[in-house]
Amino acid sequence: MKLAATALLLFLIAAGLAATIVPRFLDRIYYRGPATDHFNGSRFFNPDGEDDTARPPAGGSRAGFLWRFLSGSDDRPPWPETVAVKPSVPERRVMGDRMVATWIGQNPLGRHIWPGLFTSRIGAPTRDYEPDEVLQQVSVTRSRPQATGHIHFSMVALTKNRKGISDQLRASRYTGQALVPATPWLGSTRPGTPTIKAVRGARSVDLSLTAGKGNALYAIWARHGNEWRFAVAPAARATWTVSDDERLGPAEIVVVSAVDRLGNEGERVRVWSKP
Repeated sequence: MKLAATALLLFLIAAGLAATIVPRFLDRIYYRGPATDHFNGSRFFNPDGEDDTARPPAGGSRAGFLWRFLSGSDDRPPWPETVAVKPSVPERRVMGDRMVATWIGQNPLGRHIWPGLFTSRIGAPTRDYEPDEVLQQVSVTRSRPQATGHIHFSMVALTKNRKGISDQLRASRYTGQALVPATPWLGSTRPGTPTIKAVRGARSVDLSLTAGKGNALYAIWARHGNEWRFAVAPAARATWTVSDDERLGPAEIVVVSAVDRLGNEGERVRVWSKP
């Protein structure tokens, strides 16, 4: 009798653990969307074929999953002793405006895709890049509709201005300031509206800035004649000067908005209009 009671107790403990050992995240669906060439409406798959892809376990309860796992009846393929790998060497350079970018088609959630540019190859002792290589990479990246930016590796080449790369970028690719694209999937609450006072100075429009809730940056637009100029200032700044343009004269309109640390932009407020 005592033995049967012990066995029953162990069975109840095992049954209780079965519901907790297999984590609940295995039951969740993280993405819902239309079927594509690599998503069938319920799961992602390799459009080139799945002969070498293990099938996911069949449906059922978490306790059933645990039993199939322990009993080896979940159709798992055996772990191979070796895997044949065909060596391949990527092209050193993709000519023209062609880009090898299959990863863009595997981005159903629309996350940022920012290619890394090996800018530090400029002036390197081996496999030296000319600045034009990086300039073309920037242009090709910008031509891709879903590639919203790029990253330089590393800052050393830019701070040392190797072969004039920083000067050339500033003159041809980075002619003005820009905001980093927002990441609203990390948080989408818009920042508060800053308090701004604008007065006309001798040769400028002078702004007094007081940050609102969640402000990390100020985005500042100024229209001189028919041309708009854009600037970014940290929210720690208490003042900002919009200088008169030597060719177009003073700013006729100044608009300011706040940007939070995730890139979400708040309301755009006109803070100055030419009398």
